[in-house]
Amino acid sequence: MAYDAVNMADWQISEAAEENMPTPEQWQEKLGLQKEEMLPMGRLAKIDFLKVIDRLKDRPDGKYIEVTAITPTPLGEGKSTTSVGLMEGLGMRGKNVGGALRQPSGGPTMNVKGTAAGGGNSLLIPMTEFSLGLTGDINDIMNAHNLGMVAMTARMQHERNYNDEQLARLTGMRRLDIDPTRVEMGWIIDFCAQALRNIVIGLGGRTDGFTMQSKFGIASICSTSARLSQSRRADNSAAMYMPMATASPCSHVPYPAPVSMACPKVCPRFSRARWPLSRSSSATTSALFWHERSMA
Repeated sequence: MAYDAVNMADWQISEAAEENMPTPEQWQEKLGLQKEEMLPMGRLAKIDFLKVIDRLKDRPDGKYIEVTAITPTPLGEGKSTTSVGLMEGLGMRGKNVGGALRQPSGGPTMNVKGTAAGGGNSLLIPMTEFSLGLTGDINDIMNAHNLGMVAMTARMQHERNYNDEQLARLTGMRRLDIDPTRVEMGWIIDFCAQALRNIVIGLGGRTDGFTMQSKFGIASICSTSARLSQSRRADNSAAMYMPMATASPCSHVPYPAPVSMACPKVCPRFSRARWPLSRSSSATTSALFWHERSMA
């Protein structure tokens, strides 16, 4: 149904629309999914999309519309609003339609924009959960990425503190001799924090890390998000995740080549972020939501 977008705020439209929002069980029936393909999480559900793709691999492909690179109007009508409007319009015309959208990072949610859930009758619901991290996919990406950076900086610290004999005896690792001025990756956070774009880490003593210049980027557009999008099976995350932290050795190392550090312990962090979340618009048109990597 249509709501009075002139006199109702977006959050009011969302609350009204959520009264008619399908349950995970109703979505399973509506979308024709198998029970094992639905992963209920409260009043929402994730979908084991890889299982769905495998089951429907012999089906003919549908038509695909990509909405990208739209400059919002002064009223905030941009990619999400346009995408949801297309979904609802095609649904009203009897088409079998769905959408795949990204989750918003913390920046759009907490600044003047207020959210990235569309607006008016082209609104993604439940708007509050959507705007505040949903089931934590972006946090999973942040933890996985930053864990890899911790592994790299810890390795640099150990190599500074020990000679080759001590390093081999205490850790069993060979020396990488990473050049701190040629570390390509940095840390990530869910906000655009200008004060963290260029920082110095490792200040203190020998047990406080490796002193060098570093940086923070935005989680939604980091390389870890891009690599996760390349995963096609639940059991190939480790292979997909290499390399994690990329740097270069010091110039005095013979035949210098980029250094790639794999950190297999990050893979469990992806267990939730791998599956899209089943959601709906205010007109209860189906939509799938990924962490923002899916739109990269």
